[in-house]
Amino acid sequence: MLIVQIAINISIIILAIYIIHLIYHKIVYFGYSPKQVAFLIGQQKMVLDNLKVGIIYTDIRGKIILLNAAGKSLLQLDDSAIGTNVKNYFFKEPFLDIIEQSENIQSREIRVSAGNTILFRFHVVRNPDLEQTIGIIASIEDLTIVKQRAEELTGMRKLMGEVRAQNHEFMNKLHTISGLIQLEEYQEAIDFIERSSRASQKLIGIISSKIKEPSVAGLLLSKCNKASEKKVRLIINEETYMSSLPEKMHKDEFCSIVGNLIENSLDELAGRTDGIIEVGLFQGEEEMNITVFDNGRGIPEEMQKKIFEKGHSSKGENRGFGLYIIKEIVDTYGGKIRLWCESGTMIVITIPMRQEKDK
Repeated sequence: MLIVQIAINISIIILAIYIIHLIYHKIVYFGYSPKQVAFLIGQQKMVLDNLKVGIIYTDIRGKIILLNAAGKSLLQLDDSAIGTNVKNYFFKEPFLDIIEQSENIQSREIRVSAGNTILFRFHVVRNPDLEQTIGIIASIEDLTIVKQRAEELTGMRKLMGEVRAQNHEFMNKLHTISGLIQLEEYQEAIDFIERSSRASQKLIGIISSKIKEPSVAGLLLSKCNKASEKKVRLIINEETYMSSLPEKMHKDEFCSIVGNLIENSLDELAGRTDGIIEVGLFQGEEEMNITVFDNGRGIPEEMQKKIFEKGHSSKGENRGFGLYIIKEIVDTYGGKIRLWCESGTMIVITIPMRQEKDK
């Protein structure tokens, strides 16, 4: 009987321990059993790994806690990166900036290599009870894909803008013709129509016959219309020729260089009636030269070394990013920028047509 009593007592103790164990784990795991927790963790990992957007999470010291499959692919990392510090990788700067300043950074473009840029979007994770930062989570996307989506969403808006600019210029010419006819200056009206037609056909002829990249041709035509609306004469150098982009360069990057240079010149010539901008694209076997000249005031010598710095501008706050973006792109592809400021401003950008193997 004693043995039976001991066995019963042991069974009761084991059962009590098991119940206490279950209650403890229910409290620790918020009402879930260990098996349920393991299932949820596996499910969470499966969901994260099936996201097309990369996710990376670090603690406040920069230690990588979480990295999903898309993040590993975009950043060219593997499971061994988990547990290491972001300071060991090329994308460390924005993370370290957030850690140091305890301030959020909305987004940051980071170039992995020529033609390969990643867009990071950051969010600081805070503990609401302690009111302190406990980590940083970033979503990661291929910038080329992001831009394709943006093009799809904004394409119609850009088209409507270009149509409005062309319509505005067309109406100005109609008013001029109408005025000449009312004044019975019939020959002058005919001459004006012929001059306008020749100028338009010459411009379209140069662009269509000498620039074979449609996006660049469209950009230049759009900028010509915008310049005309602002009473600025935009000239395409007759020696211009472009059949292809430099190796690995995306069309958006090339258009960003040309577009920002022209926009800077348009800003410089705002309000003038004698403004002239001349643009040239000269493709050779070894290099591509982009030249933009305007007859503005020029750039003071003390500012010439600073104009390519991020945020540096004489036009007020939240400006000064155009030339900085240009320099980033040019540096990525091993190019160089030259500047002359005599009777205006001339900027010449040279980019190799082929990238070195280690680029």
